[in-house]
Amino acid sequence: MNSMVPTPTPDEVRELICPRVGGAVSLLLPVTPPGEGRITLRNLARSAASRLEAMGMRAADVRVRLAPVDAVLEDHELWQRPAVGLALYIDQDGSMLMPGPQRGEPLAVVGSRFHVKHLLDGVPQPRFAVLTLSRKTSHLFTGDASRLDEVAAGGLPMAMEEVLRYDEHEPQLQSHGSARRGGGGVVGSFHGQGGKREQGEDLHRYLRAVSVAVEAALTDECLVLAGTEELIAAFRKTTSYAHLATGEIPGSGERLAAADLAAAAGPLVHDAVIAHREAMRSRLAELSGTGAATLDLGATVTAACDGRVEALFVAGDTAVWGHYDAAVRRIDHLAADDGGDDLLDLAAVETWRHGGEVYVLAEADLPGPWPAAALLRY
Repeated sequence: MNSMVPTPTPDEVRELICPRVGGAVSLLLPVTPPGEGRITLRNLARSAASRLEAMGMRAADVRVRLAPVDAVLEDHELWQRPAVGLALYIDQDGSMLMPGPQRGEPLAVVGSRFHVKHLLDGVPQPRFAVLTLSRKTSHLFTGDASRLDEVAAGGLPMAMEEVLRYDEHEPQLQSHGSARRGGGGVVGSFHGQGGKREQGEDLHRYLRAVSVAVEAALTDECLVLAGTEELIAAFRKTTSYAHLATGEIPGSGERLAAADLAAAAGPLVHDAVIAHREAMRSRLAELSGTGAATLDLGATVTAACDGRVEALFVAGDTAVWGHYDAAVRRIDHLAADDGGDDLLDLAAVETWRHGGEVYVLAEADLPGPWPAAALLRY
């Protein structure tokens, strides 16, 4: 088994949040000191085995279902790391190993879907993009702090020479008649007018073309600009892309390898995401009590399932067990052993599914009486 635990892609997250048949097992191991992780994971597996047997699964089938746990326990390189945090997801179709939660107690959950709220947090290692700008050519890269790949589609990379060549107008020709004796006609002498454009106009057209291509290639990724101060300032004035990082990579970005761009952009993106999270939290505080935000758990879960949550702040170090009945829009509180679902996880999944933002915090950092609060779209 690969000893590295990669951050899931959006497509992998979409797969994880789908309902499961036959008991979805989530074994959540927060960052654990060396020497303790294996013992904790074994205990989580025993707890999950008991739950599966209580649901009617035969002991032999339980052993087969939880066999992926043994593979993780035998990955010696994984357990030699200074601290290990992981989430192991198992169902009848196989298993997936993901990064574990940053906070909270170890948790074994068996239900109709996986427990994933910590993976939906919008702060750690978000995907982003880097645009290198130069007067010769511009390149767009997408990925995360561990890897960037160049986008080679939709006109990207884009060369300034090509943009100006295709946009070049034919020079206007004017005729000045001059009399010619003997022929009775007029001989036209022609000269061109319009000539070479101002460099500033050329640069604006070029950067506008780059911006159009970038806007078509990206959705809502934070975009870091790399280049000279002049080019970056000109691009900021030209583009309408809404998710530009405040910080930038100075100098000639085209001379940097993708790995160097990722290393330089990662902290800038993290700072931008933190600043955005705090701005959303300030809006939540300002709008509390106006109907545009809620600190009530029932209202938060209902709004998340309706697709009305713009930003959710949810505790990562606790769970609230219960069942949400969408037909009557009501919460019944149940213990996990009685079939309860973590309502905080449900709110996070539904918010993410409907395009909202999810921020996972410590319960003590949340503003209301419940470990969830939401900024509402309507």
